Amino acid sequence: MNLSHLQSIGRTFAGGAFLLGFWIILFGNFKLLTILSGVVSSALVISLAKRLGFTVTVPAEAPFKFWLWIPYLGRLFRNIIRSTFRTLYLILTDKIEPKIVALHCEVDSDLGELFLLNSITITPTTIAILQEKGLVYIHHLDLRDREEYEELNEAIEGEYGEPLRKLLEE
Repeated sequence: MNLSHLQSIGRTFAGGAFLLGFWIILFGNFKLLTILSGVVSSALVISLAKRLGFTVTVPAEAPFKFWLWIPYLGRLFRNIIRSTFRTLYLILTDKIEPKIVALHCEVDSDLGELFLLNSITITPTTIAILQEKGLVYIHHLDLRDREEYEELNEAIEGEYGEPLRKLLEE
């Protein structure tokens, strides 16, 4: 075996360990069934990703930039809570005005795109549909006019795009 093959195996196991750790955190316990189902799920995800040719390159220092992750995750959780109440209000008052809009936001890596699209999607009232050539297409439940569109564009770029570029820069 050559060095690049060993590195690939190491990255695969590191990715599996990350997925398994995330699985255990989500389930919140260390029961045997949780661990076994996490191992099986992680193995399935990794084998499917390899079969489809999906790769994610993580800069080596990115996981250790706590001073950048903490504010990013704080803003993300704040936005999830705020928009959850906004979504509840829209549903209860029947004031939903859905639109699909294209927003300008560029990130420099596949991992950055993944984080950006997931950050947008897990925030209620928005679902990221597609990202291509610096545009993110979003389904939004409550955009009434051009001014709100501009505010959304600035918020996504400022709260997700710019921090992700700093986090994931090489």
